[in-house]
Amino acid sequence: MSRQLTRAKKTKVASKSRLNFGLPHDHFFSFRNSKYEFFDAVRPEQRIVLRAEKIAEMGELLQFRVDAVVNGKCVSEGELVLTKTPVQLGASSR
Repeated sequence: MSRQLTRAKKTKVASKSRLNFGLPHDHFFSFRNSKYEFFDAVRPEQRIVLRAEKIAEMGELLQFRVDAVVNGKCVSEGELVLTKTPVQLGASSR
């Protein structure tokens, strides 16, 4: 999971996915900063519930409190800072 989060920090997430944070579908989000703590291991067959709560917004920066829960137990929590960037038509996304 930590490897996936590290990879995700280097990737732009299209808001057309389920991670639209209630914003219009014409933005990308770049991971700017994140802090996570992991409390327990998760096995591949376990269902992970991910939750995010917006706790601050300043200009193009959005800050969220996030956690991961398995069988009612919090296995990870942290903060995530995203930068909102408008989609430029005709520009390639990397």
